[in-house]
Amino acid sequence: MIDTYGNNSQITFTLITSDQRPENESQSGNSIHVQNNTLSVQTIKNDSLDLNVYIPEHIQLSKSYEHKYSEYYLWDLRNGLPKAVEKGDFYKTLDFSDMVPSGIDYSYFSNEIDIAFYKGSLFDTLFLETSYHQDSLENLELFVVGSATVPLKRNITVTLKPKRVYSGPNQAAVFRVNSKNQLGGYVGGEWKSDKIQFNTRNLGRFTIAYDSVPPQIKPLVITSEELKFRIEDTLSGLDKYECYLNGEWVLMNYDYKRKMIWSEKLDTEVPFEGIVKLIVTDNVNNKTEYETKIKL
Repeated sequence: MIDTYGNNSQITFTLITSDQRPENESQSGNSIHVQNNTLSVQTIKNDSLDLNVYIPEHIQLSKSYEHKYSEYYLWDLRNGLPKAVEKGDFYKTLDFSDMVPSGIDYSYFSNEIDIAFYKGSLFDTLFLETSYHQDSLENLELFVVGSATVPLKRNITVTLKPKRVYSGPNQAAVFRVNSKNQLGGYVGGEWKSDKIQFNTRNLGRFTIAYDSVPPQIKPLVITSEELKFRIEDTLSGLDKYECYLNGEWVLMNYDYKRKMIWSEKLDTEVPFEGIVKLIVTDNVNNKTEYETKIKL
């Protein structure tokens, strides 16, 4: 290393190889990863075979490098989006749907999913992966909209086109789905005829599910000096809470982590007396009401 005045420093080091398995190397010997523009395919070591890539035209790809346990094949996705890869007994279909450029408005359409990308949605070119299937065990429709590991810069608009009929659309909404096809976070969405549309800054796995369970209310303190409740909703989440005393609005504070609300008096000299009514509403408009009377 040399600075502006010609002073220089040197460092000498030795690289020592290891027989340890790399952290990202699959125990089974076969795996697929996408990093930026590159599709990396790891297979069980077999020097006599190349990797078959179907784009859909057939291309034979020689290994890029190897490790003690595996061989690695690298494919530049800008040269085409593979539909499948194959080597010996290993065959894997891929869900690449489109190459989405950044910096412009761009629309993707399919039978199950439409996506509107906006000028500022992407950091870089997106090699979009989409798929649809039904999970009979969990009784869910699964919509894959890209990889959850790829960040978005701004919102995109997603339209899901379910094949099932949802009889109560006001209580059916979009939810995230984890790797075990279990419901995750509430997303919401707006029904437009038989389709549901939502905005998101996160790619990943989505489904449509019902929430017919109303929020829960548990009174903790009901006195002339203080009102305190624990409120929660296990599926779509809380939308709003309203507390009244004899029909007059009561200011309430909310602690999300403790799932607790408590009163804040506008006039500390005036006690709470009369009919207390609390209404809690979740994100699909299920409501729970609690009513009691405070006597001095």
